[in-house]
Amino acid sequence: SRSSPSRAEVHSIPLPFLSIRRPDMAKAELPAEDLQRIWKACDPNGNGYVSCAEFDKVVAEEWPQYDVKPAMIMAHKMASGGDGLVVKKEFKRLLYCLDWCNDVFKAFEEMDTEGDRRVSLEEFEKGANEVLGLNLGADDLKEAFESIDTNGGGQILFGEFANYVVQKKLDIVTPPDVADFHFD
Repeated sequence: SRSSPSRAEVHSIPLPFLSIRRPDMAKAELPAEDLQRIWKACDPNGNGYVSCAEFDKVVAEEWPQYDVKPAMIMAHKMASGGDGLVVKKEFKRLLYCLDWCNDVFKAFEEMDTEGDRRVSLEEFEKGANEVLGLNLGADDLKEAFESIDTNGGGQILFGEFANYVVQKKLDIVTPPDVADFHFD
């Protein structure tokens, strides 16, 4: 199984961060000088583009709690507009996407009790109502699982899960920790 979403999965996901506004300070809402410093760290050669590898390095070094590869890769693909590179005008979107994708991945991880980055029908039946607040019966849970498993592999992958969260407009937000948003 693959651990990162396909390009088709990522680009079929709308940009939910536009409607999700948390009361805490998100990375994209940092003071301008902090955003400039972060941009420069992400664009070390000054070419005006941030590759996935450049962003990954900064996330790993500065925000290790957000260093979840599937979420980071998905966030970069969502923000890059399809060309694989993030320009300055897409940078705030990248930071919102990173925050949102990590929140969604945490919910995905709660259901993935085997830790294999896939959710089986059994794991979904045990965790979906609590983690996602679905309040569905057994038959409806099985039907939901089958609709989420779009590739028919018998497992829900992170990209499929994120699509479902967006389609159902589920409120996936982890409690903020102010320390998560400090960049020094």
